[in-house]
Amino acid sequence: MEAEDFFRVTPLIDAVNGGHLAVVRLLVRAGANVNAAQRSGDTALQRAIAACSTVELDYRAACQREGRPVEPKALAAIQDRFARIVHCLIRAGAEKFGSQCIVVSIDTRRTGPETWTVFSHGGRRATGWEAVAWARRAVELGAGEIVLNSIDADGTKQGYDLGITRRISEAVPVPVVASGGAGHLDHLVEVLRAGKADAVLAASIFHEGTYTVGEVKRHLRAAGIPVRLPPSA
Repeated sequence: MEAEDFFRVTPLIDAVNGGHLAVVRLLVRAGANVNAAQRSGDTALQRAIAACSTVELDYRAACQREGRPVEPKALAAIQDRFARIVHCLIRAGAEKFGSQCIVVSIDTRRTGPETWTVFSHGGRRATGWEAVAWARRAVELGAGEIVLNSIDADGTKQGYDLGITRRISEAVPVPVVASGGAGHLDHLVEVLRAGKADAVLAASIFHEGTYTVGEVKRHLRAAGIPVRLPPSA
């Protein structure tokens, strides 16, 4: 289904715990800005963003009817329509701005010996999407970069999930940024080498003052990984 056809359908979203509503409201505000800046022409991206304005009402109707939780079949339908909205947003964004501007973030968790599933709601809700397949699909739709976050490794400081990072890095032709698990400097080297990531994302080691950005860059440079250093370094 093309974006032009899909956005004639009332969009629904998997937001049972309300986790997506803030994003929806942001998209609605963004849609108002897009429309104000581009009065001429009605692009697929404008329609994609504008379609989000009905999501909260549809969510309440589907998920809070008579105060009861949404039934499994209804939830599956919501998830399916949300997936199609995501697909169309990626495609329309890439067509409008170019793939280099579209970054898709994937939260994944190991769900079997060699299986990883995409999760939403901060890693609490399984989407049913297999992680490598979804990464490939996102790139087909127009994503120019993948930020891959391992829910299992995130916050553990025990190292990145090299398995899923390597699989996705080998599966897609766009840069993959590894996220989740950095505890010491060699973890970053490992995911760039063994995990075949193109870049790394770290948070706790900086927030807690364990390392500075300069220390990380110098360590990577010493390990033979190309890194840009400031002139004073």
